[in-house]
Amino acid sequence: GEEKTLEFKVKVQDIENNAVIKNVANVNKDIENPDLQDEPTNEVEHIYVEPIITARKEVATEKGLEYVLEGEKVTYKITVENEGSLEINLINIGTLYSLAKIKDEIPAGTTFVEGSIKVDGKSSYELNGENIDLSTKTAEDLSKGIAVNVLEQALDVAVNSAEENSTQNEVKVSFEVAVNELEEGINTKEIKNTAIINKAPEKPDLPEEPTNEVKTEVKKANLQIRKESEPISGSKVKAGDEITYKVVLSNKEGTAQVIAKVKDEIPAGTEFVEGSIKVLSAEEKTLTTDGTETDFTTLTLENLATGIEVELQAGEEKTLEFKVKVQDIENNASIKNVAKVNKDL
Repeated sequence: GEEKTLEFKVKVQDIENNAVIKNVANVNKDIENPDLQDEPTNEVEHIYVEPIITARKEVATEKGLEYVLEGEKVTYKITVENEGSLEINLINIGTLYSLAKIKDEIPAGTTFVEGSIKVDGKSSYELNGENIDLSTKTAEDLSKGIAVNVLEQALDVAVNSAEENSTQNEVKVSFEVAVNELEEGINTKEIKNTAIINKAPEKPDLPEEPTNEVKTEVKKANLQIRKESEPISGSKVKAGDEITYKVVLSNKEGTAQVIAKVKDEIPAGTEFVEGSIKVLSAEEKTLTTDGTETDFTTLTLENLATGIEVELQAGEEKTLEFKVKVQDIENNASIKNVAKVNKDL
């Protein structure tokens, strides 16, 4: 009525993926009978499988546009996915797992945003039973690598977050950078970034692999302003004459749109001509702003003093103008005018 078990262990080597490991024992049921042949047991088999780790890089701008401006943030996200058939789990619950390490260098022309590294949208996560606090991680830590476990089956573990729409066989590592000011005279620049994935940190001979490269264009408005008048500056005028003042706004060399606010005070010795405010496009010669028809003639002297907003697209030039009528003032008196412009609201 007795039962005994003989057991032994083997360690699986690095062999071909999906290879079958088979084992059959032979038993001599009666060693005292030399003529009795050994009998084989049933065969047991195991299929050697390994995780297939893939990674992709994505980029998102602060305003959701295809480009960014100086000072705006760019978010980089690396999604590491296990497409293999291995059932992967965290080691602290006693089963198998796949460890990957993501390395990334901050692109030239940007500054790392402190505390922005996240795994699946969170600033901390579990790694082999240890809580990893990402809020203190630096750009140097990112360049050395952030280690994550990539799971296969649906398990309730800390490295996954419904907020980021993660599935159990993928992990998303993200971080932010802020775009630096462009060099003087440079109005556009391309920022490139590629992450490096170490798919098996425990195998030092296995080469690391780059992700796809992502590119982000940096644009910059280049607003130039000048004041003109009709008649031209230095001309002689008399009481009752009209002077047209023009504030020329040029974004000809800019690569991004800009909204400027123009303020102007009418000079002493003149009176404002009602309904004379106009904003004219150099190309279209129409009164437009924000792409819609606007009746600037309804704007008043008060609007001019508090500021009139003018939007200019890249490569565009517009002129804000208004008229004053010269009053009866002292002979040879100078009538002076200077506008003020907020170049970027």
